[in-house]
Amino acid sequence: MQRRAAAGYFVFFLVLSVAAYAYIGIAESQRPEPQLEGPTLTNDSSFTADGTTYTASNIHKTSGGDHGGSGEMVAELTWTSGSGEEMVELSEGGNVTLANDQQYFAYFANETAVQVASSDQYSSYTATLADQAYFKERQNGFWGVSILSGIAAVLMLGMAYMPVRG
Repeated sequence: MQRRAAAGYFVFFLVLSVAAYAYIGIAESQRPEPQLEGPTLTNDSSFTADGTTYTASNIHKTSGGDHGGSGEMVAELTWTSGSGEEMVELSEGGNVTLANDQQYFAYFANETAVQVASSDQYSSYTATLADQAYFKERQNGFWGVSILSGIAAVLMLGMAYMPVRG
């Protein structure tokens, strides 16, 4: 009788673990992403604003540094003005003033593209980053449920089928 009950609990915890894992996969498609207006640039692509042509180059991830971090995305943005060629380095969320004295910031949607957006959109960008952090926190919770339920299922089954003394 006890083994049948343990088998029932095993199935319950296994289904709970698989359901949490499946939900993680489904929820990934609902991850919040910033919806910004502005040019999206890849290496050696350019855009024009107020008569000045800006070219993005050298889009890459920096090294992680001394503490094992994953590094950050950076890119170089160049343009020609009356004083010659100018260059500025773009970093994720970093503020930059272009030749037209307008404030912009950079958003890296992936490791090969950077989007240059007006600073007017910065508040919606930071709100989306907060939503992403909340999403990641909830996703980590589902990972915990999935892992602990799987462990509980295996332990329940293992203890139910241990040999009995005498």
